[in-house]
Amino acid sequence: LGNIRDIGSGNIGATNVLRTGHKKAALFTLIMDITKGFAVAYLAKEFLGITASHFAALGVFFGHLFSIFLFFKGGKGVATFIGIQMVLNFYVGIFVCITWIAIAIISRYSSLSSIISSVLSLLILIVANDLSYIWVQIILVFSIITSHKGNIVKLISGKENKIKFI
Repeated sequence: LGNIRDIGSGNIGATNVLRTGHKKAALFTLIMDITKGFAVAYLAKEFLGITASHFAALGVFFGHLFSIFLFFKGGKGVATFIGIQMVLNFYVGIFVCITWIAIAIISRYSSLSSIISSVLSLLILIVANDLSYIWVQIILVFSIITSHKGNIVKLISGKENKIKFI
């Protein structure tokens, strides 16, 4: 089908793969990106401890954003972020997923869903009084917002592409 980096936004993430019209490929990309974040954070937590999982989470996340295999370009990190959340706080991970889906269904903007659900994850941690990894969360959320800066400009100007689920 060609190089995904030459299609749509040029991003390697599930949303851009979905824009190609290949829903199975998009689902596979989504699952693999979530699994990547989950596996790295989980294995670090199990074998090296919770602090190691925090640093591993940052490593896998930034490895996704700035892949050495793609000359330091990559995805926007949202699916990897979800996988990480499933390890660090499962309920936050579920919250992010549900929030992302709800906003995406209502607005049809993947970027808006990603930004809002990640920012709300910070509020959930504060409300739940789980500040054990808030420093990691702040870095991840700030990076998600930063990776969407072009999308934010397009959202404001009304030029952002909507996603199609069906």
